[in-house]
Amino acid sequence: QQQILAIARACLKQPRLLLLDEPSLGLAPLIVEDVVTLLQDLEGSTGTAMLVVEQSVGVAIRLCSRGYVLQHGSVVHAGGREELSSSELIKGGYLAAGV
Repeated sequence: QQQILAIARACLKQPRLLLLDEPSLGLAPLIVEDVVTLLQDLEGSTGTAMLVVEQSVGVAIRLCSRGYVLQHGSVVHAGGREELSSSELIKGGYLAAGV
């Protein structure tokens, strides 16, 4: 619930860009769904751009319009939501591992 409150407080300032560092970290799955829905609604209703750093690949793909996969500080894959979710690298290395 604290993540939702922090996002709501940030939105009171009506930012053009919202920076989020692992918004799903440490949350129960139902709360993660609430946070993802909140962020998707926020983007859709206000047009606020978001830069999200997220280790949960499933959450990241749901939130991104474009994503970058980093390994040891280097970009190993980049693309739009559809490209990332259909990538064999992502499916085999990240989504299959339950990340």
